[in-house]
Amino acid sequence: MIRALGLLVMNLGLVGCASISKDSCVAGNWYDVGLRDGANGFSAERRFEHEKSCDKHGVPVQVQVDEYLKGQEAGVRLYCTPENGYQLGLQIDYYRDVCPADMKAAFERAYNLGRQEARLRCLWDFHHYSAYHRYGDHHGYHWRPRYRYSALDCF
Repeated sequence: MIRALGLLVMNLGLVGCASISKDSCVAGNWYDVGLRDGANGFSAERRFEHEKSCDKHGVPVQVQVDEYLKGQEAGVRLYCTPENGYQLGLQIDYYRDVCPADMKAAFERAYNLGRQEARLRCLWDFHHYSAYHRYGDHHGYHWRPRYRYSALDCF
């Protein structure tokens, strides 16, 4: 219940968030904006959110599509490395399926390995959490739980 309430509060706080700052709208360096978006795993459609955000900031702009797309494509190539895929999987972060065909298989393989390791770590944490509460400190369990309260939290 508390967890669901926390998620609701967080989601309500995100409703008013802009995708881009007023300063970035004024600067209009769309290659850099696209590069940042691509490196964070966003698709090229994010540029439409930026136009809306700039309008809300009172800075109506027309995104320079060619510059934005060049930057976004370069950023996606940074995002879609196997090393990054593994780290995203390990953090159980969301993959938005933006990788180009020549990088997709290696990225997804590494992402899935990271997810598997994250699940194993989670189950290990849960096992120790259960043992700690079952036997307590007097049986040598000096472990302190992080955030796992159910094995279902691991999936």
